[in-house]
Amino acid sequence: MRRMSGFTLLEVMIALVIFAVAASALLLSDGNAVKRTAQIQDRVVANWLADQAINHFYQDADNLQVGSFGGPQVMSGRDWYVQSDVTETDKAGFYRVEVTVFAGNQLPENKKEAIWDLTGFLHKPLR
Repeated sequence: MRRMSGFTLLEVMIALVIFAVAASALLLSDGNAVKRTAQIQDRVVANWLADQAINHFYQDADNLQVGSFGGPQVMSGRDWYVQSDVTETDKAGFYRVEVTVFAGNQLPENKKEAIWDLTGFLHKPLR
């Protein structure tokens, strides 16, 4: 009588279970990596927008006004809301500019939803 070679059904089923567990762990890991990459991309774009807003205030320092300014913007094919708050400091002629960037085209009620915050200090030019 000839002995048959190969795997038993039980061995094949155990191998499939091991493969399924390993594959699901790998897919979960890849999904988290994609999510983190998207978050990093959002932070980079939000940083660019905040930097751009502060540079706008630097360029127009002669006409700097205290108050809140904001509006929707589009960058990298996405809608963003950039909120800028200009306040006076204790030093005469120096101003604090706080820029907050949110995802979406309107200011959310909760400021904790901000993607990026950037603070800068400006001085009105002496004349």
